[in-house]
Amino acid sequence: MSTPALHAWLFCAIASVPLALLAWLIGSGMHRVLRLSHAAAGYWIGVWTLAWLPAALALLVLALPAPWQPASDAWPTATLPLPTALTVEPGPAASHWDLLADNWPLAITAVYLGGFGWSLWRWGRSALGLRRLRRASSSLYSERLPGAQCKAQVRRLARSGITLRVTQQPTSPFALRWPRPTILLPAALLQALDDRSLYLVLRHEAAHLARHDPQRATAMRVIQTLLWFNPFLHRIAGRVQAAAELACDAAALAPASIQARRGYAEAYLAALRLSAGQGLAASASAFSGRDPGGHRLRLSQMLQGDRRRRLHPLLGFALGAAALASGSALALVQARSLAPVPPAPVAQAAALPASPSTPAPAAPHFGYPVAQPRVTSPFGNTRPPYVRPHRGLDFAARRGTPVLAPADGIVSTATTQYPGGAQYGSVVVLDHGNGWQSLYAHLDSFDVHTGQTLRAGTRIGRAGRTGKVTGAHLHLEILHSGKRIDPAPLLH
Repeated sequence: MSTPALHAWLFCAIASVPLALLAWLIGSGMHRVLRLSHAAAGYWIGVWTLAWLPAALALLVLALPAPWQPASDAWPTATLPLPTALTVEPGPAASHWDLLADNWPLAITAVYLGGFGWSLWRWGRSALGLRRLRRASSSLYSERLPGAQCKAQVRRLARSGITLRVTQQPTSPFALRWPRPTILLPAALLQALDDRSLYLVLRHEAAHLARHDPQRATAMRVIQTLLWFNPFLHRIAGRVQAAAELACDAAALAPASIQARRGYAEAYLAALRLSAGQGLAASASAFSGRDPGGHRLRLSQMLQGDRRRRLHPLLGFALGAAALASGSALALVQARSLAPVPPAPVAQAAALPASPSTPAPAAPHFGYPVAQPRVTSPFGNTRPPYVRPHRGLDFAARRGTPVLAPADGIVSTATTQYPGGAQYGSVVVLDHGNGWQSLYAHLDSFDVHTGQTLRAGTRIGRAGRTGKVTGAHLHLEILHSGKRIDPAPLLH
């Protein structure tokens, strides 16, 4: 991954944290105002998507060609040849603070990769534990079922391609989708439940498979592993899971008598007691959880039903459209804040050397290429003991300092491999017309392309320490008709 792409990814990933907080606050507020059902899983999936989608869209927009940057062959190119590369002094030695400032993206990347690896390891450990649990289980035979309702439900599930297995581990019932649809029941719970209660438990787990909840949970886990540092995204995901559980409870109990509801609630409490302290199995179980408030809400709706408003399809469509529009707008704002400033077209000046019979044209009005200019190495010969010609001007600039175009011009080249000058590192050359050129070396990155027309003050890149240097700085050369001249008198 290139340095600009790495910076863009870090910015977009970090930006997902305030976006997730905003989505959480707005989603929770609208849920209270509209008095929506707690089982509205689709609503919370939309809120969860809005929490991370703008950052992903911004990264996608940055990866696509910008609409304000046409292909380079659509722009006129300068006619002056590129300046010949010269020997460049290494520049000032880097201090400890400079090294820290230069390497902060690497430090953040290391922290991110460490957290990502830990999150991925935990996910893999959980998946491996579930796989072992399933492989250690045995098939459920009809004679082990407590009554006719359960046996009839098992036959219906078998016709749908769903298998039932029994495990000796003290866990609660849960459904798996891979490698094939499976409902796992603990042997202790199988012995403790009566026919009607076990029948409702099977209906609950079958509802998860019918709603594709295992696939949805896996897709969400992928995003949350990539954005492991975002606490609000994980919190919204918890609401999605809680809503899915409530929806499956409602599917299992529709319709059901008050006695059946009480039996189902007792089965739920029995499953909670059975899975208490079993971290891996309980975390994967769809019939249990660790949120006391969620337990109370589920028990209340098991016994009394859901009295809150269901999300109307039209309202859901309107909210989804508004969320998508808002997310797209936020993504564009993020992308434009990272993208280079759009160039303003100017008339191309003639790039011809001055004629001997006519006076040389006046130099353009050159501004400083950095906001806080401090010269560390002037034009001319370097100081003893190593006296060498220095045909440019060095400015102190930490890595990432914006480098600005000092005058209007056209980009002659923007490259990481300057012809005959590997010691230059990443280079941008501007043609200002009438034989004037400027060269910027050791850039960390550049935001322009060959043939692009620029206004004075447009950001052309960021200072760095590429090429033959000992510390980050900006090397500037100004040429007229191919001859290097001292930039200092020309800068204002």
